[in-house]
Amino acid sequence: MRLLIDEVDNTNFPMENDDACKKRKRQKKSEVWPEMTKIVDSKGESRYECKHCHFQLAQIKSGTTSHLKRHLTHGKRYFLP
Repeated sequence: MRLLIDEVDNTNFPMENDDACKKRKRQKKSEVWPEMTKIVDSKGESRYECKHCHFQLAQIKSGTTSHLKRHLTHGKRYFLP
């Protein structure tokens, strides 16, 4: 159970609806996802591996996929049109 702190008198009281605070996961729409596999490397960091050449690419914190798409379109072999 989460507690909400009242800033006026610093009292704690339970939040009534924890579900209202949870964010909904968005569906992955990029065309790169069928071509990549999410893995965890030896350091415990999340990375993406190309299914075609097994090259590993970093996971960007902002969630952008431009570097993944660039790999697929400008790599040694072209995997995307």
